[in-house]
Amino acid sequence: MTPKGSCLEAVKIAIDAGYRHIDGAFVYFNEHEVGQGIREKIAEGKIKREDIFYCGKLWNTCHPPELVRPTLEKTLKILQLDYVDLYIIELPMAFKPGDALYPKDENGKFIYHKTDLCATWEAMEACKDAGLAKSLGVSNFNRRQLEMIMNKPGLKYKPVSNQVECHPYFTQPKLLEFCRQHDIVIVGYSPLGTSRDESWVNVSSPPLLKDPLLNAIGKKYNKTAAQVALRFNIQRGVVVIPKSFNPQRIRENFQIFDFSLTEKEMKEIEALNKNVRYVELLMEEEVKDLLFQKIFCPALNKTKFTSLEVSTEVKKKVYPAFKIKKTLDAGGISDSHLNTYILIPANEKLSSSRKIEHLIGTLHAGGILAKALTFNNST
Repeated sequence: MTPKGSCLEAVKIAIDAGYRHIDGAFVYFNEHEVGQGIREKIAEGKIKREDIFYCGKLWNTCHPPELVRPTLEKTLKILQLDYVDLYIIELPMAFKPGDALYPKDENGKFIYHKTDLCATWEAMEACKDAGLAKSLGVSNFNRRQLEMIMNKPGLKYKPVSNQVECHPYFTQPKLLEFCRQHDIVIVGYSPLGTSRDESWVNVSSPPLLKDPLLNAIGKKYNKTAAQVALRFNIQRGVVVIPKSFNPQRIRENFQIFDFSLTEKEMKEIEALNKNVRYVELLMEEEVKDLLFQKIFCPALNKTKFTSLEVSTEVKKKVYPAFKIKKTLDAGGISDSHLNTYILIPANEKLSSSRKIEHLIGTLHAGGILAKALTFNNST
C-alpha cells in the first residue's frame, strides 16, 4: 500500500530518469497509478509502449488454472494495457481461492489450498499464447520447484526469470549458478536490504547500507553504499529492482552505469554473504515451510532426534523434527547423506566443516537461521 498519488509520481520520475523495467503486482494495490504513469509518459512522447517492460504477478489465491487468465485480465484492465511483458507466479504455495487475499481461519492461521504448479503453469502458457503476456516467470522458487516446471511433460515455455531476494548479505550463489545453467534470469528484489518495518522485515539482521566495506568502496568511486550494492549485482548478471518513492534516490539508483567494480572488489563483496534473508515471507514460519516441497524422508523419521536447538545472535529457537525433515529434503540432501548429517551423538555440538556448512546453508534456505546447532534426542 502506498499513499495516493505517490506511486504515480514515482513512476513518472523513474521513466524520466531512464528506468524501463517496472515491477508490479495486483496485491500492491497501486497498479492503477502505475498504468496511468506509463500512459501519461506515452502521451507526452517520452516513451512508446514497447519501451516499457512491465512485470505483473499471479497472487496466491489465484493458482487454480481456471483463475489464471481472469486474474491477468483483471490486472490488464486496471493497468489499461493490452499485455504485460512478464507474468510470474508470485509464490509457489497457494491460499484458499476467494475474495480474501490473505484468508485466515478462526485462529488467525492462513488457510492454504492444494496447488498443482504444473497445471497453473499450463494456464500461464495459455495466457502467453493469447498475447496477454510476452514472457513467463516465477518468484521465490527453489531449485526443486524450478525443475518441476522445466521437467513437466509437454512444456511449451520454460520460466525466463526467477525473482528472489538477492543482495550482498544474501547472494544466492547456488541458485544463481543453477539458473545461469538453464538460461533463467535472476531478478533480485530488496537489492538494498529493506526498510526496517518489523511487521514484515527481520529487523534483527544488520542494515546492509551501513556495511563498512560497501561504504569504503563507495567513497573510492564517489558513490553511495546503495549504488555499490546495485552495481555488484548488475556485474553478476542479476537484474535489480530497487524500490523507492524518493525522487533523489530514484535517480541515484539509476546512476550505476558509469563505474565498474574490480574483480578484487567483487570477491570482497561476495565474501559479505551472511545468508541473511530480510523479507520474512508473510511473517509466519509455517509459510516458509510451504515454500519447499514436502517430500517424505524416512531416514530422518527413523532417527531418535525430535528437535533442533538453533542459537542465533538474538534468540534461541527449537524447531520440531518434521520441519527439519522438510527443510533438509527440500534442499536436496538425500537419504544417503542423512546418516552423516543427522545421526550424531545426542547433544553433541556440530563442528565446522564443509558438510556442516552445507547443512547450515540448507537450513538458512528454509528460513531457519542457524549459527550453532545442537540435536536433542528423545531418549
